[in-house]
Amino acid sequence: MVRARKDNVIYANFGARSSQPVQEPTVQPDIDGAGGMLQHFIFGLSDHGRIQRGQEYARKNKVMNLQLRDGQILAEVSGSQLEPFDVALILPYRSTDEIAQISQLLVQERAGIKRARAGDLSPEVLALLIAEHADDLRLRCSCPDPNYTCKHVIAVAIEAAKRLQKYPTEVFELRGLNIVALEQAVLTQAKQHSEQQSQGSSEAFWQGGELPDLPDPEPASALEDSDLQLLYKAMRLVSYSSVEELRAVADLEEMFDHLMGR
Repeated sequence: MVRARKDNVIYANFGARSSQPVQEPTVQPDIDGAGGMLQHFIFGLSDHGRIQRGQEYARKNKVMNLQLRDGQILAEVSGSQLEPFDVALILPYRSTDEIAQISQLLVQERAGIKRARAGDLSPEVLALLIAEHADDLRLRCSCPDPNYTCKHVIAVAIEAAKRLQKYPTEVFELRGLNIVALEQAVLTQAKQHSEQQSQGSSEAFWQGGELPDLPDPEPASALEDSDLQLLYKAMRLVSYSSVEELRAVADLEEMFDHLMGR
């Protein structure tokens, strides 16, 4: 909850402009998906000057303790004031049925869960996860700026957009959804959907259909996932000295990195 603080502003400095030129306020071109939608909504609720100053705050790393949870984006923003201001971007309420609809939509989409992990979400899913309209968002800041969307809110929106771009599955955590559990729910619903189809016309079976996408696991080093002590023990059996033992393990690591193109 955002707390209003007394005597937390050096009013001589509040709203002061930097002598350094700032960039034009534009939505980051490399931000898309949930982060891009959030940033676009927040920018649309503010004005040119506050967007400029919010971007400057984000560039100067003034956003601290960014958290995405319980339908809220929370952070603190430091500046010339005595203490950082508290900022909250509150997403609209979603009922249990609306949350369940997210997995239903992912079932209907081809490779829905795989695309979701990469942040590629349909407008319908984004509307449920973030908001349908900018006015559905509630914005709070403990600063004395009378404007609804102050520079601190802008800065937090920018940093949250970057976070969602880097970690796309965190948008589901905003709604209390775990991506692994969601994937299981999608698989279960897809299985039920398949069974219902199989009970229909037998001709549908012989007509065939598209094969599901193969999993695309992250590459991982067997050396990192294994017990290194056992590996050293094995190398010791074929080495004459501890130096050769260490060199053998290093050669294995170098070979793996070469094969993975690192």
